[in-house]
Amino acid sequence: MESVYKGFNFSSNAENYRRYRPDYPDQLFHYLAMLSDNHENAWDVATGNGQAAIGLAQSFSKVYASDISTRQLENAHQRKNIKYFVGRAEQCKFPDESMDIITVAQALHWFDIDKFFAEAKRILKPGGILAVWNYQLLQINHEVDAVIRHLYENVLKNYWPNQRETLENNFSDYQFPFQTIPTPDFKVEKTWTFDQVIGYLNSWSATQNYIQQEQKNPISQLSQKLIFAWCDTNHMKKVQWPIKLIVCRKPEN
Repeated sequence: MESVYKGFNFSSNAENYRRYRPDYPDQLFHYLAMLSDNHENAWDVATGNGQAAIGLAQSFSKVYASDISTRQLENAHQRKNIKYFVGRAEQCKFPDESMDIITVAQALHWFDIDKFFAEAKRILKPGGILAVWNYQLLQINHEVDAVIRHLYENVLKNYWPNQRETLENNFSDYQFPFQTIPTPDFKVEKTWTFDQVIGYLNSWSATQNYIQQEQKNPISQLSQKLIFAWCDTNHMKKVQWPIKLIVCRKPEN
């Protein structure tokens, strides 16, 4: 359920979440704006610290960005045309057929899907867009990737929430409410220091769950392997996250 999502896993880690979570590429939002017939109202659901909301704000006159975590919203990126508010995905107060686009970034797996899709059907304008996406495990190079994958799949295996499996299936478990649209490939690309990657790994909900339960940091236990794999921690490296994007359009009346 969504109440587990932001309230439990990310609220206490909101500052690090904002600092170390990668933002999404401008090309993604340009593409979504191109698909949208109108550019008046957008709703970013489970916005967290507003990474998707600020992308939408480039092309849409008004962006409404909701989350159930007040801590996340306190750390959100501010723009004049973004209105942040506490709210659930499955029940909103928007009028019928009032939104041009609804987006969900890295969060759909936490929702009551049937109720959320029903809300999307209700509030999207005819021809409106529902776009959901997640980014996959980061990629740096073979040596570093092997250590991080071991952390992800083995060390933290029992500390991820059950909903993580749905995320890893890239939305194949869902029956979307409208016909989906073929989309191009997108990816997040950053050039990061070793410490930034460590900060990102520490922002994982499973890392935080591990620390709470075991009273030790799993990243610290792998630090020497990560340093060796990185080779020279004084040098930055390119980091990539492939994005899985699903877009569907509400039929015209």
